[in-house]
Amino acid sequence: MQMVLTRGVGNSNPNLGAGASGGGAQRNEEKGPSPPPPPPPPYTADVFFAQFLGSQRNMEQMQRNMEEALRNIADNTRRGDN
Repeated sequence: MQMVLTRGVGNSNPNLGAGASGGGAQRNEEKGPSPPPPPPPPYTADVFFAQFLGSQRNMEQMQRNMEEALRNIADNTRRGDN
C-alpha cells in the first residue's frame, strides 16, 4: 500500500521540501503522452443554417419585445401629460 503524500502546513514528513510534488510529474512520465482530444464534429451547412435560423428567430422576438416596451413607455408618457 502506498502512502498518500500531502503538502501543506504541519506536514509530518521531513523529507518533503517546498518543491515536492509527491511524485506526480514522475507518474505522468511513466504513463506516456496522453492521446490528442477527438476532433470536433463536422460543421456542416445544415448545422450552420439551423443555428442561423435559431438566432434569427431570437432577434425577431427581441425586436417584438423592444417595440412593445417602447409602446408602453409612449403610452405611459402620454397619460402623464394629460
